[in-house]
Amino acid sequence: MGIFDKLLGKEAKLTPKSAFALAILSLIAADGQVDEEEFLYLRRLFKGDQSALEQAVKVLRGGASVRDCVPMVAATLDDKQKKVVMANLVDLAMADGHLAGTEKEMLTLYLEAFKMSEADIRPIVDVMATKNNFAAF
Repeated sequence: MGIFDKLLGKEAKLTPKSAFALAILSLIAADGQVDEEEFLYLRRLFKGDQSALEQAVKVLRGGASVRDCVPMVAATLDDKQKKVVMANLVDLAMADGHLAGTEKEMLTLYLEAFKMSEADIRPIVDVMATKNNFAAF
């Protein structure tokens, strides 16, 4: 750890819940805009735990880039938590019915950092694709 890492928020101690919040925030922030669906998703997830959300915001405001968040989140979570986070990231990324380039990039970074294979998350992706397939109507 470099002497200036503290200035970038990298010394922030994340709990599993605040790491979850940071993962969600990093995906939302990746494309540079927050749409209403993303904001509502975030509020629904962390309505009961404002401190986790505040800790995640503190890391981002401390200067961490969205890419910096990925290894911080991965280092904090166990395998079961990583699967839950990945499911929520996929759900959020596909909430508007399509997967934007930056969202896909972030999902790939998390997949690699979590040491998960495509086979590990294929069932999640299949369910989310079905859930968000409004063309069926």
